[in-house]
Amino acid sequence: MQVANVFLCRSASEPFWRLPQRASAFIAAGMAVEVAAILAIDYTPAGNTLFGTAPLPAIVWVFALASAAAMLVLEEGRKAVARRQRLRRSA
Repeated sequence: MQVANVFLCRSASEPFWRLPQRASAFIAAGMAVEVAAILAIDYTPAGNTLFGTAPLPAIVWVFALASAAAMLVLEEGRKAVARRQRLRRSA
């Protein structure tokens, strides 16, 4: 969910896909490193031993992805409503 949140928080009113992609490339690279670290910690014996973790079941990933998608849809919907209200007030 934090991966989706970082893209959503780049602007309080504009959709994330309308923002400059150059900055998104740096964010995407950082998120890729974060996800790789999580996978290494959760799915390697060394990570399990060092951090006291265990591999996550697939249903956890399904729930996390569905939650992130829901957050994305809800936040972009909120931004769209806010933009429409701002346009109505200025008209």
